[in-house]
Amino acid sequence: MINLNETIVVGLLTIFIAAIIQGITGFGFALIAVPILSVFLLPKDIIPIVVIYSLIMNIIMYIKKRYHIRFSDLKTLIIFSAIGIPLGVLLLNILDANIIKLVTAIVIILTAFALISGWEWKGKDTQFTTAVVGLTSGILNGSTSMSGPPIVLFLINQKFCKEHFRSYLPAFGIITNLITIIFFLIGKNINATQLEYTIIFSPALFCGLFLGMILVNYINEYLFRRLSLILILITGFYTFFAVLI
Repeated sequence: MINLNETIVVGLLTIFIAAIIQGITGFGFALIAVPILSVFLLPKDIIPIVVIYSLIMNIIMYIKKRYHIRFSDLKTLIIFSAIGIPLGVLLLNILDANIIKLVTAIVIILTAFALISGWEWKGKDTQFTTAVVGLTSGILNGSTSMSGPPIVLFLINQKFCKEHFRSYLPAFGIITNLITIIFFLIGKNINATQLEYTIIFSPALFCGLFLGMILVNYINEYLFRRLSLILILITGFYTFFAVLI
């Protein structure tokens, strides 16, 4: 049986590593944190914590990159994400924990494969496509805390440069995470235990994020991104088979 001390130690280490990856690549925090922490905690307890952390990190990263943002470019994504978020929160509240873990694993595996292979959407970029991406992202954020995968693939398809990629992601994340937290509060998905874990794990979050933001200037980002995607893929397969076995 897993005790509280083990949960805290693994939680601190997981949050630290996930935050480093977020600081260097601009994404990946939830893809690492959720599947590992789900071994120790229920998805209903993990997901609000990860959304709160994502909001904090997005604010920090946005402050650094805010001069690259044109919010008009995100309007359709934000509107339809806001529609999807309450649907996602509803799914979080009604679905079995193993189903949520399975959906999480599938999202992680498909995202990692898409990014590793360099897959791009070959269809036309229309308002409908943008709306579907936003809606999907909102549903995933409310149910799994993983709003990033559809947006990352969308921005890559839009041929965004690295600097714009690093600025638009946190700008979108701030708004969608705020909306998600509001619906979590309405649905009573946030409790004292989650807030306690949020406080306990927060030093690892800040240390990992700032370390990642420093290291990005000194390491081979392409190589690190590939290694991160492999790690993300491993966590996805681990979660997938852990649910089935």
